[in-house]
Amino acid sequence: AMSPLAIPDFVFNGGGFGHGIGMSQYGAQGYALKGWTAEQIIQHYFQGTAIATSKPVTVRVYLDKDAVPRTRWTVKAVGSPLVVSDGSKTLTLAADKYFVFKNGGTSVTVSDGANVVGTFSGRPWADPQGGGLLEILENSGPPLHKDYPSGYPKMRWRGKVQLIRSGSGLHCVNAVSLEEYLYGVVPRESPSSWDADALSAQALVARSYAKAKVDPNDDGILDANLRCTTADQVYGGHSRVAWNGSSVYHEAASTNVAVNATQAKVVKYGSTIVETLFSSSMGGHTANIEDSWSYSAPKPYYTGVPSPYEALAGCPNQSWTVAISGLELAAKLKGSSSVTKELADHGLAPVPVGAGSSVAVSSISVDYGVSGYPRWVYFKFSTGRTVKLSAWT
Repeated sequence: AMSPLAIPDFVFNGGGFGHGIGMSQYGAQGYALKGWTAEQIIQHYFQGTAIATSKPVTVRVYLDKDAVPRTRWTVKAVGSPLVVSDGSKTLTLAADKYFVFKNGGTSVTVSDGANVVGTFSGRPWADPQGGGLLEILENSGPPLHKDYPSGYPKMRWRGKVQLIRSGSGLHCVNAVSLEEYLYGVVPRESPSSWDADALSAQALVARSYAKAKVDPNDDGILDANLRCTTADQVYGGHSRVAWNGSSVYHEAASTNVAVNATQAKVVKYGSTIVETLFSSSMGGHTANIEDSWSYSAPKPYYTGVPSPYEALAGCPNQSWTVAISGLELAAKLKGSSSVTKELADHGLAPVPVGAGSSVAVSSISVDYGVSGYPRWVYFKFSTGRTVKLSAWT
């Protein structure tokens, strides 16, 4: 006698939104509402750390969301002349007028849209005289709205930009002081209406994260560039010009106050500047780094701790449920580039052929880490093969 093979349904119950390591942003707001200071919040989420003063540094941020070169960048200085210089040649251009930068092969050309007005053989800087704002005509910055997946047009940025030839295109890199960079980060990472201590905690982790990435030796010398998206931190610049000509501010008074109140302060473990990881919410408890990112080495400051006040802060992901059939799950595993890469990187057998069509996941088992997070997940398929994956993947 033959009977059809039953395909099981699986139900996943969880809480939180993000990788679970370091500071919970909703948790920080909850603790702030309970009267905790920013320093107390930081030292809770990053065990064994202290707040210390660091040297100032100018950061460099790619203004294309994918950090890829483009065929052109159209730039103007708002209310002041635009000075373009590559160190050996300097050109002063009119205020409030767009100029087009292109890759000329062996040079960077600058035109007024009709005629070339300057040619630079090096990597020219476009710098608004007097420290004014720069406006980029094309879409730039992170995807802040679903209708603008490549950033907004007419975004305005502090600091200056450098135009760098790459292949047949140009990179546009924003050079700005770390503190002014944070003016554009903190209100993108935490709601500007939150408690002052939660915003100060966000300013501290945002500064420490950036500093650890670009100047880990704290010598004031830049070692790396940043992305303007969640690949690093969401950096939304100063403001933008709306379709009706009005200014829409991306910075906020409350978050600028938080940046100023914590000026130059970073999180250190001994002499090490901590790359202060954070995510939206943790479902009540944070993760040991090796529990969430299974192949990572343990770190004392990435140790799981309670995060009990996320619901108090209005967290929308305090708990959630996902139901899925074994066949659907097999199809998702088969179609995931992250799954394919992890298995290949570690010399593990791939997801079996036919997964999602005739081959289903038949059972699941989980190894949990000491912080309560699932660390390894084992998917057994109807073929009899078992695939081991990190829980993060």
